[in-house]
Amino acid sequence: MSNENRKHKISEEEFISALKLNEQEFNLRKKEFKEKGVERIVDTNLGEYTKSIPNFNFYNYNWPNTSFIVFNDIEVFTENDIITILNPDMNSNCNIIFINCHLPKISISNTIRNEIRFNSILVFNTKIKEIIISNFNIVEFNLHGSECDHLCIQERSTIKNLSCHNSSKIPSLRILGASAKDISFGNSEVNIFCGGGRIGQIHAFASKLGLNFDQSILRDIDLRGCEVGSIFIQELVVIKSITFWNSTLKDFLYYGENIGDLKIINSKIGKITYSVSSRSNELEINDSNIEQIIIYGTTFNKISINKSNFQEILFSNCSFINSYFYFLKCNNINFENCNFYELKVSSNINKDSFLIFSKSFFFSLNISYFSSVLGFIFFKEMKPIHLIDLSLLKKNIPNPLLENNYNDSLVEKDFLFERKDNEFKSNYSEWICTKKNTLVDELLKKYQQPTFVLCQSTLGKAEFTDCDLNSFDFQFSNSKITEIFISGGTIPSNNIQIFNIPKDTLEWHEQKVSIYNQLKKVFDSQGDVFWSSHFQSKTSKHQSRVLELRVEKESKNSNSWTDKVNQFFSSNRFDLRAFKLNQFSNLHGENWGRALAFTLFVPIPFYCLYLWSVGRLFVFSNEIDWNLIGYYFSFLDPTHKIDFLEDAKGDLNGWSRFLDFASRIVVSYGIYQLIVAFRKLGKKA
Repeated sequence: MSNENRKHKISEEEFISALKLNEQEFNLRKKEFKEKGVERIVDTNLGEYTKSIPNFNFYNYNWPNTSFIVFNDIEVFTENDIITILNPDMNSNCNIIFINCHLPKISISNTIRNEIRFNSILVFNTKIKEIIISNFNIVEFNLHGSECDHLCIQERSTIKNLSCHNSSKIPSLRILGASAKDISFGNSEVNIFCGGGRIGQIHAFASKLGLNFDQSILRDIDLRGCEVGSIFIQELVVIKSITFWNSTLKDFLYYGENIGDLKIINSKIGKITYSVSSRSNELEINDSNIEQIIIYGTTFNKISINKSNFQEILFSNCSFINSYFYFLKCNNINFENCNFYELKVSSNINKDSFLIFSKSFFFSLNISYFSSVLGFIFFKEMKPIHLIDLSLLKKNIPNPLLENNYNDSLVEKDFLFERKDNEFKSNYSEWICTKKNTLVDELLKKYQQPTFVLCQSTLGKAEFTDCDLNSFDFQFSNSKITEIFISGGTIPSNNIQIFNIPKDTLEWHEQKVSIYNQLKKVFDSQGDVFWSSHFQSKTSKHQSRVLELRVEKESKNSNSWTDKVNQFFSSNRFDLRAFKLNQFSNLHGENWGRALAFTLFVPIPFYCLYLWSVGRLFVFSNEIDWNLIGYYFSFLDPTHKIDFLEDAKGDLNGWSRFLDFASRIVVSYGIYQLIVAFRKLGKKA
């Protein structure tokens, strides 16, 4: 490696800092420094190596008790050359250091049963074509400003800390049947494949990565400011946590068994795919841009999407314990055959965008501060999840310790290296179930039946087809639903409540008027006279109560007799009287029998007074004229002649004419109310 092509030389201060030694300790351990144009560290036990070396094989070599074995400024030109370290008899505190080298291949292996360990392997400003570590334990493996085309850790090897920093590159890092507790990357380029291995944590910042996992166990992956080509997680993979901070990712493909938490914050991702039945604790997406999410058959304890942009979202055959969608923008959101135990939606639907819930079940649906004026929302075959089904969702945890005290400390323990795979997977599954049970308990405390909350929202052109709306506790507050379409299923009627407002207050009745009046308009537009009249009746009932409360409020504020006179003739009082009369006559257009009774019996007092005014009432005679009963039906004809009674023409006076006129008004009103009540049974043209 020529000096002009070599990277900057590592200084003594950088070397001491990388090894975490103070200067005194360093001076005690180093053997000799020589000035030959380039600083060299020379180990007297191995001799001084200069520009080029042949194969160096250390078979069963008795390594010195010195702390450092240093390969400095070594260049091997032949690709077939190899440095082999096999079954060394060595001090476990030994450190192997490569500085400013160019090497084709290094093989470090152990073929005996005894555990052999290096304290550290440190690589500075070095280019190595291949490093293979087999059945070997290493506390630290660090690359600083170096390149390794292929790094393979295999055959039950363990590395406690693997780090790659300062523009280092590892095009192929393979962990095969081995364990790495902590892996960190900073300003580096690395592609990782883990097959049948265990990884504690992966932390990366300002790096370019590719990740591929198969039949492996991982605890945490934390990527910050990274550029990731793709993450491919194959079958039988268990991951506790994956976090993206301010990173870019082309594809996230998950075919694994269990994934704990996936958090995406201020990042840009092309496509996220879950393609098999799996369990997940939490999916969180904040302030991110994602082109496509496609997830099949996954059970989420919690999903939260906030202030993010999407092109398409598809969830199919999924279950959600807690799900929150806040201020997201997406052209097409589709949920198929999903179970929502609690769903909260607070967002705006873009123009010509779609939000579709198809054949899905809900226990709690909360739509608050939502707007779909320009977009479309569809509920198809919406059904309730009953309380007993929610209770059965809880799973018994066989380990009482996990049930009561399970926390991340159990996961943080070194069981990645000490426990068997099946034991870890069992404890991990129980951890997810414990989280789920906690969320279910919270839901059981909040809700006692399936609930649909609509608050401060505009549903726009929402469609409900074949939805069992009457099985939900429907809670409404300050929302607009006049443009929705309802077809098939059941209609919310007696199950409508007002959200977060005390019952029987003025505001509570005003909200009742709002929801019933809007539902009346909905069914008016659909030509459904029956339900339109039904909600008209309910609107009038609560409107009457609104007027009563307003009158009561006015009465409390009146002090003088002039105020009381003005209140008597106020519009609220006249409206209240009209509503009371409407309720009495036909129950606000709902009861035609009451309207018929009103028409037949209310005019009787007027008829009696009329007979009294013309002297034909039986009290003036000892005999009862039964013909007067037949004349009553002529009296009920609003167009009858004023002298419809025989032999009464000469007895008509002012009172009889007034009573006849008043009775015509009462009868006409009764007939009108009867017609109105019957209209709900007809159809509009």
